[in-house]
Amino acid sequence: MADRNEIVPDEFVFEEAAGLVQVSLIRESERVIGAELRAPEPLSRRARVSRGLAAACLSLNPEDIQSNIHEPQVLSVGLPFLVVELTSREALRRATPSRTGYDRTLPLDGARSVYAYTRGESPTDIYAQMFTPRMTEDPATGSAAGAVACANRRILVPTRHRSIIPLYAGC
Repeated sequence: MADRNEIVPDEFVFEEAAGLVQVSLIRESERVIGAELRAPEPLSRRARVSRGLAAACLSLNPEDIQSNIHEPQVLSVGLPFLVVELTSREALRRATPSRTGYDRTLPLDGARSVYAYTRGESPTDIYAQMFTPRMTEDPATGSAAGAVACANRRILVPTRHRSIIPLYAGC
């Protein structure tokens, strides 16, 4: 739209598999610098799995799974994902989907994919990869990222004020 000199609206709605996603553009001096998305559903916390099963899904060792903030768990704000926090970016780099691990664990509570993440320098900086049942990485992680941001905000930033939680795709 902007390339065609059309006026870009400040708000619009995406129709996604997760549901209707409200989008509000963030502008600075008339320039779009970001967007705020509203998840189609409130955060739901579903089934939990052991560190061993989560590690098996990602071809990792149970010691690579971080569980002091939350256990590996199915989270959703529209589409469910098995969400697994890892101990380091190095563990995230080593993560690869395992057919055997997936077959033992998924589908679970509607989740068919695994969203693996780790924290950066700030505890609210998140680096992540999502793996699908096709045993591939999926760069389109909006629904999973929304669930992780929502869960982490409630745990790490227990305030009703607006928060910014940067999410980076990849290691």
